[in-house]
Amino acid sequence: MQPIAICKDRGFLISPLDIPVYILELPATPSGSLLKEPFLEGEILHQLKALYPGTPDTTLVDYKIYRSKNRNKVQTAAVFVSSRPRHAVYLNLKRPLIPGVTIMSAGMCRMQRRCAGNFGANGLAILCTPQWIEAAFLRTA
Repeated sequence: MQPIAICKDRGFLISPLDIPVYILELPATPSGSLLKEPFLEGEILHQLKALYPGTPDTTLVDYKIYRSKNRNKVQTAAVFVSSRPRHAVYLNLKRPLIPGVTIMSAGMCRMQRRCAGNFGANGLAILCTPQWIEAAFLRTA
């Protein structure tokens, strides 16, 4: 599916069908600063095996960790997955790729600030484009 030019052609909104986003719960990281990143990456790749059909050598993975304030609690990760051929096509665009969940999340944060705490901590966000519709239930911490 073709990406949609946004922000006066400075970036592209990408379809979740092309670059799926997985929200994963990760266990608390073990103590010691050297173990955290390899541990989290290993846990993400382990969980993706059951969700994404690609193999590690044909798949590119990027992620954002949403750390809990309590070190012993579960952490959440937004994981973006792409096949290498799809990534090559997008690389030629030479502009930022923006997943819909990023726009929905930013909108939710703005709504929270605007309503000055009168808005609940949870909400359904829907993004409608001419080519697809994307929905996410977002919780703010």
